[in-house]
Amino acid sequence: MHSYADDTQLYFHADNSALDGKVQKLVTCVGDIGQWMCAKRLKLNQEKTQFVWLGTLHQLSKLQLQTIKLGSVDIMISTEAMCLAILLDNSLTLAPHA
Repeated sequence: MHSYADDTQLYFHADNSALDGKVQKLVTCVGDIGQWMCAKRLKLNQEKTQFVWLGTLHQLSKLQLQTIKLGSVDIMISTEAMCLAILLDNSLTLAPHA
């Protein structure tokens, strides 16, 4: 996990065989963070939440999950995500900066 002011990033590694369990743990973790934030009079903006798979093209082709449900919000799996002003693509080629 990394936190920068109002930006929090969570990372995890999972084999395809353990993917469902890992995603459920992630959803639970984000829910816990949202509850903590609420107790501190902060709000987790689920509409701005992003999720991206990182891996080789071969690994990414095996993934079937297209959305993750956080509370009442369905989050589409992105192909890119911003990390400290660097746009990372899902295969870490940095192609968006070319």
